[in-house]
Amino acid sequence: MFHRSAVVPLAHNMVLNKDTMEKELTEESKLRLGKSAEILRKHNIDFLVTNSRICQLVDPDGPALPEPRKYISDPPIWRASKEYAIEHLGVPAHCICAETYSLDTTGAAYFTKKLVLEPMNIRSVVVVTGSYHMPRAMRIFRAMLGPEYMVEGVKVDVPIKDDPSIMAHEEDSLKKFLNDFDTMRPGFSKAIEEKLYENHPFYSNIPENERLRFY
Repeated sequence: MFHRSAVVPLAHNMVLNKDTMEKELTEESKLRLGKSAEILRKHNIDFLVTNSRICQLVDPDGPALPEPRKYISDPPIWRASKEYAIEHLGVPAHCICAETYSLDTTGAAYFTKKLVLEPMNIRSVVVVTGSYHMPRAMRIFRAMLGPEYMVEGVKVDVPIKDDPSIMAHEEDSLKKFLNDFDTMRPGFSKAIEEKLYENHPFYSNIPENERLRFY
């Protein structure tokens, strides 16, 4: 059976342009998308998959991880990313798919699988993210997708890659992920979905009638 391929630039954040008061993709978001568009063309990848319905709105002059964190869903970052890829990177619209439900990296991996990869018969995936985020992202995607998928990672270097607060956040987030999912069989979607809605702080708070279910 013929299998397709996809490059997945993981959503980052948006920033408020203080001149126009418009919400825009951060420079790291643009770097991830730019690298993904390059990979799409160079390696004849079939699709570019944007993702996530929320992101943090960050101050361009503030810390990399602001507290308290402000999350926004208007515009959803999957849509802002898609528009940027088309308008600024020349990616054909028919080559872009969107995962529109996730709230974090774990959800992006799981819901990309269920909403895009399985329906589109995609089995080869290139994950693009910041260098500091790559180790955690690869653990998550390989666990969520399972052994029937070929998952590679391409990192983009960004100025915050050595920020102690960022590295501490990544380490803590990976520990939490492993605590919930490390004993689970990779790619076992039914159990993964149950765990997301039972234990994950983002998804467990979604009302039952608003939960995207596959099982």
